[in-house]
Amino acid sequence: MGTDEAVSESHCKAYGPNSWTELHSQATSYLQKIVVTLAPFGGLSSNALAHLRDEWITWKKEFVKIRVPPRADCNQWKLHGGKETSKMPPLVRRKQPCHYCRNHGDTDGFENRWTGYEGSEPRRYTATLHRDLAKPAVNILTETFNTWDRPEIAATPVGIRRAALQLTDEDKSTFAYSKLLRTGVSLYCHYGLSRRDIAGLTPYTKRTVNEIECATPEVTHRQNNSYTYLRAVANNEPVSVSTLDAELERKKVTIRQALNKLEERNRVKADKSKQTYMWSTVGDWRAPFTCDVCGFNSATLVGIQSHRRSHD
Repeated sequence: MGTDEAVSESHCKAYGPNSWTELHSQATSYLQKIVVTLAPFGGLSSNALAHLRDEWITWKKEFVKIRVPPRADCNQWKLHGGKETSKMPPLVRRKQPCHYCRNHGDTDGFENRWTGYEGSEPRRYTATLHRDLAKPAVNILTETFNTWDRPEIAATPVGIRRAALQLTDEDKSTFAYSKLLRTGVSLYCHYGLSRRDIAGLTPYTKRTVNEIECATPEVTHRQNNSYTYLRAVANNEPVSVSTLDAELERKKVTIRQALNKLEERNRVKADKSKQTYMWSTVGDWRAPFTCDVCGFNSATLVGIQSHRRSHD
């Protein structure tokens, strides 16, 4: 990442899942939609995101991979007008490299100095977007490169960061985009992934993942853990509480309480014909929790319960 996007102890906080969901719903322009999805789920610096092109992307059935090279030519195209509308802005041929490429690095092309340290050599970076967990990001990539058949995002790092500022209203802070980047940790944590798994899907180490989690009190592995239970049941079904106890390392009474709440929402069911209840999932365990009053979606049971209070 660029130095303005590096993580420091004083700038570790991310957006919580509910805050991100609100930002995602408020994104109106094309660049805002790009920023709010591909920053957290892709872990791409503003420079890499601005220069993202179809040849860097590999489409698979279960996931999409983005392989950012150490160096590449600058974009051949640039967005022309329409940047603040929801419509796909038209492209025009770029006559020279963008201002950022001309004034940063050793060449006038793209250089992926994503580690956040001055003088660091350009490095490769690979982002893996699982179609279930990172669906919003996969959707915007599909729209851009498949539906509209675009060769590249064709933005600039300045335009990307400006879109982040406009969307987040972070008091014109230079860390607005960085906070969206760190939000990937928050979302994956919210979905029940381990710190090791999160480090494998983001540009951050396990230590930094822990720092981001601690700085974002809206979500922790111990809170908002609906998907932790759902995933454990799905991976072992039919499964007993004793087996889940060994895997999740949580008290049996806590596990039973969580399963009973999920059963009330028709997300799990128990075979009670035997002395030991055997639990299994109902439908797709990765599906969001949906409000039966207005259709609002939340990534956790806690979130949907909080939302339901607005109808009381």
